Amino acid sequence: MNCAIEGCVNEISKRSKLTICQLCRSGLYYWLKKRPAQMLERRRKLTMYGARLDTLIERRKPKAVPSRRAA
Repeated sequence: MNCAIEGCVNEISKRSKLTICQLCRSGLYYWLKKRPAQMLERRRKLTMYGARLDTLIERRKPKAVPSRRAA
C-alpha cells in the first residue's frame, strides 16, 4: 500500500497501523514543532522554487525547427 500523502510514492509497511509512510510522518512531526508563520514562509518559498523550476523547464523546451522544402 502507498502513502496517503498526495504525491508520495513510498510504500507503507504491512505491519503499520497508519496510512502515512515513515518519511512523511517524520516531516509532519518536524513541522508540528514550528510556528504557523514559519510554515507559511516555507510554503511561500516552495511556491517560488516551483516557479523557478517552471521557468527553467520552459526555457529548455526544444525550439521548433523550420522544415526544409525540397527544391
